[in-house]
Amino acid sequence: MQSKSVRKERFQAYPVGTGLYDTTTMLTAEDLGEIFNYYEKKHGIRLIRNGDYHQHVLHNNIEKYVSQIESLYDERVPYYKLLSMCDIYGTSYSNSIFSISLHEKKLCEELNKKLKPFMKDNSLRTDLDENQITQVEAICRNLSPDIKKQLDEKRDSILKHLENKKVNCCLTKSQAIEEILDIQRSLGGDEAVGYVFTNDRRSKEGAHFEAVIITKESIIKPVEWNQPMSTALYYFDRGLSGMKFYSPRGDFLADGPEQPTQQVDHTHCGVLCVSYLKKLLQDKGKALFEESLMIPLYDEENNINYVYIPPPYIMQYSQTSKFIEFYQMLMGKEISASEDQPKPHNLKQLLEESKRRALGKNDKATAEINQKILDNFDEFRLRWLKGCEEACAKRDEMFNNNDRSSYNLYLAYAAKRMQDEARSPKPSVQLNTKMESIDAQLKVSEQEDMLSHERRVLENELEQLPSIQNLTTEDTSVPHNENEELNTLKKDLQEYVFKRMTEAGSKDFAAHHRTKMIGLKLGYSAEQKITAANKLIYALDMRDKLEQRPDEMKLNETDIGALTTSRLYKNVIKSHLELFNNVLANLPEISEMNVKGASGKEI
Repeated sequence: MQSKSVRKERFQAYPVGTGLYDTTTMLTAEDLGEIFNYYEKKHGIRLIRNGDYHQHVLHNNIEKYVSQIESLYDERVPYYKLLSMCDIYGTSYSNSIFSISLHEKKLCEELNKKLKPFMKDNSLRTDLDENQITQVEAICRNLSPDIKKQLDEKRDSILKHLENKKVNCCLTKSQAIEEILDIQRSLGGDEAVGYVFTNDRRSKEGAHFEAVIITKESIIKPVEWNQPMSTALYYFDRGLSGMKFYSPRGDFLADGPEQPTQQVDHTHCGVLCVSYLKKLLQDKGKALFEESLMIPLYDEENNINYVYIPPPYIMQYSQTSKFIEFYQMLMGKEISASEDQPKPHNLKQLLEESKRRALGKNDKATAEINQKILDNFDEFRLRWLKGCEEACAKRDEMFNNNDRSSYNLYLAYAAKRMQDEARSPKPSVQLNTKMESIDAQLKVSEQEDMLSHERRVLENELEQLPSIQNLTTEDTSVPHNENEELNTLKKDLQEYVFKRMTEAGSKDFAAHHRTKMIGLKLGYSAEQKITAANKLIYALDMRDKLEQRPDEMKLNETDIGALTTSRLYKNVIKSHLELFNNVLANLPEISEMNVKGASGKEI
């Protein structure tokens, strides 16, 4: 194995990570799964990619785009379905993909003229009856060739957009906030979990990432960018405001409009997020709870602000020295700074003023925290500055061709190492080739002879699977390492669902998603297996309050069948069979139905 110094030298000799936009070392949402699994095994830390906890929400998001795509292929009224998605402007321009405006002048004018009786507020009326819908369709089909060509081009561009969203969509910002809050509600008192928001991306498409650490009592956003509100998680967001949301708060700490930013280029927010989470959570959160500061500070208007100050070792990832110098000055180091260098307020003074205001508001808890930090501040700042020097020594080794006027490459180097882990060949999972061939046959059902053969093979194999009766009555004792096994089962289920959803990227997914294994005994579609896995994941999360699950998240006969047959059983359930038995035995809905297992036996 190469030493770190050799790896660094080889990285510097290879021209990657040196530009403002470098896709070679950019982490994607798809990379995060393997990286998170690796860190959990190596460091014992739990990291969650958005959508992995709320799989059912991700599934619904994908389904929305699948439904829209299918509607545009409607054989009866495709143009009506197209226009029902669009706004039609007669006198203005719009850049929305779902608008027809003066950018398409002739089409816009023609539609406004001919569809006027069917429109209201720049769109088709929602109360059109079947006869009116047929009239709209006929008008569109009989447009002049050049106008109809424009309409078809609009349809093609919307289809392309929807196909891309289907493949890449994940959770929106508001959905991610709900997921964060649900994760927080599920945590024990001493648990801390890392979370990455990928801005509605789940594939290899680039996007801005955000990271938070979730504990039972607070949320910590350890790194911040100057991002628009729509793409970032901020303390004042709906759902997050009013709670303990610690963040660097450069707007509060900085003296002037300029705020310190750690990243200069446009591609390494993902690796910066993951690097923070790894550093802060490993070793039982030592860097987070002992080497960082989480400070409640009252401002001049007596509003409380939750400020996070990172540990010194994270400075090695800074692409610019201005970020490092800002925190060195915050810790009391004398620096001859340039005019464009962001300058901090005096932290001790902020603490003293906050303590005084807290006492004035009878907030003794905040006053005590402020005083405790003040009592230990001199010792802490000296230790912090020493750690910063050590981090900067590592950072100083990673300039491109030793050119210190360029930004630093340590972050790009960290990204390359993470990519190597995520994309390195893994031992192949031995899948049952007959089961895989059956999945393939679902897409070519016209080959009846092969389908018939595979049906016989499947029936023979299903006879070998354990019945639901056996699954739920044999041994319901709780394993000693229950929490670890539960987390492993949940993670395996999440990875299964994520991979099956990624397969949704193929152009035939709309058909595949709906395919039923007609003619195959106990066959289940991809949609049914994903739904069943999501329900089981939810049951694991709610295992202490199963009765609070909504009816739509309770398992039914179809779900049980999907979990105990085909690839889902062989790839996931089979390796956790004893735990799966126990989980099923504790589900109240199981005792309320007569579920047949693979062998046809009833519970």
